[in-house]
Amino acid sequence: MQKIVIGMDEVGRGALAGPLVVGAFSFAGENSERLVAELCAAMGVPALRDSKKLTRLQRERGAAFLKNVSLSGIGAAEPTEIDALGLTAATRLAAGRALEAFKDSDFVIKADAGLRHPYEKTIQTEWIIKGDEKIVEIACASIVAKVFRDEIMQRYGATYPEYGFGTNVGYGTKAHKEAIQKYGRLSLHRALFLRKL
Repeated sequence: MQKIVIGMDEVGRGALAGPLVVGAFSFAGENSERLVAELCAAMGVPALRDSKKLTRLQRERGAAFLKNVSLSGIGAAEPTEIDALGLTAATRLAAGRALEAFKDSDFVIKADAGLRHPYEKTIQTEWIIKGDEKIVEIACASIVAKVFRDEIMQRYGATYPEYGFGTNVGYGTKAHKEAIQKYGRLSLHRALFLRKL
């Protein structure tokens, strides 16, 4: 039996607040060309691309479509885990959690360059520079992960409107840094990333 291909990507790596999220995605033996064509039609785009180059609405439409036609996993590392473990180890932790969804599958991994996971010695893995622009499974993993993380940050934005999480989704914009200096650090901020503020 042919192994399924899992694409993996992370979002939130450089954010000052909120979780680091890893998405793992597979078409699980389905016709990927047909599904990608249907996905692009659902998003209203001519071709699949990096989630950061899509609009929020396009990503949300894409994630809704993918939820019904494929297999995906999400793993997150919380700010306290990032502070305690460091970014590289926290990314491995989140990746391992994302792969739990595939524990009963026989698979190989294609991951965006730099994304480490805890099974590198036992599971065949290929790392691809700008993988989210070249490999459809990685692009889909990116969409799933970004929509998941953005929804978390939108909820934080409703609770802490002064930090602007609804628009900056935790990244270090000028307004966000000014809010931290004015109102202080929240538990969802990464102390590791705020040492210079």
